[in-house]
Amino acid sequence: MKQVIIYLLLLTTVHFAANAQFTAGSDGFVIVDETQVVIDGLTLRPTAGDLNINNNTLSISPTPIAGNPTGSIARVYSFTTPVPFSGVVGIIFLTSELNGNTEEDLEVSFTNTTGTAFEISTGSTNDLELHHVYNTLVEDLSSATATNASSSLPVTLVDFTVRKEGANAQLAWSTSAETNSDYFEVQRSQNAKNWEVVAKVNAKGESNGLHGYSYADARPLANGNNFYRLKMVDQDQTFAYSVIRQLSFEGNPLTATMFPNPTAGKLVIRLDDWTNVSTVQITNLQGKVVYEAMPVKTMDGNAEIDMKSLPSGAYIVKINRTAGVASALKIIRQ
Repeated sequence: MKQVIIYLLLLTTVHFAANAQFTAGSDGFVIVDETQVVIDGLTLRPTAGDLNINNNTLSISPTPIAGNPTGSIARVYSFTTPVPFSGVVGIIFLTSELNGNTEEDLEVSFTNTTGTAFEISTGSTNDLELHHVYNTLVEDLSSATATNASSSLPVTLVDFTVRKEGANAQLAWSTSAETNSDYFEVQRSQNAKNWEVVAKVNAKGESNGLHGYSYADARPLANGNNFYRLKMVDQDQTFAYSVIRQLSFEGNPLTATMFPNPTAGKLVIRLDDWTNVSTVQITNLQGKVVYEAMPVKTMDGNAEIDMKSLPSGAYIVKINRTAGVASALKIIRQ
């Protein structure tokens, strides 16, 4: 049954938790028209019908969006997918999160499409007693924060996508405008909290047209999630982060064990999961294929290949998977 919010949530004591999340499943979460709800400091009051939030997560980041002369406050909200919203959006914050901004000058800033740059609204209302800035938006809502009205935000990011290409993670993004942009850092994480830099891609610098970029991560983290984001750095070293994208790689393709090595006859291949294997291929060092088949598995779940007929020497045993991933090991035939 859908959760229906039909009353005003009054804010008396605010407790903020960095990276806190609100998740609505398939049953949905409904905010009734003209009802204000506060979710960890984000205020939402739909004014054009009920707001339905389904299969979505709201996350909070303490990392400000960069800008000039100041960036956003240190409180940035993001939905995993944009919410069709028309109404009043607001942010209740702590004064310690102002990040150099003057509270009276704050405006609600937002994105209505995942991956795009923030837009600064005009005419926001500032409640200095509650530290609440809010404005009426007739947009889909993807992300929200608050920035100084006179700030200019960095690179305009049109889109940012990640997808699998065999064992690689293929990242692609494009910008529609760049001013004094310097470079992009491609960052990767296993938990969306601790990040490492995996690549640096030079930016266009100055551009008023669409410009595309790409990067292939040839060593994504195996056995789980890979989270990616872009750090967009300007020439004055101000920066902003993109939204976070996620890919999942199932298992490490190099988990196969082959023995004995060297072998005088049968080669045993031990693999945890054979369901995604298409073929096993053996080539000599000149690249000639001397064996290609799905080997016969033994009672213990391993597979055996008879190499007695092959001349002595070194061979490459390659395990091909249906998802396009492959692993290869060198075997010596005595």
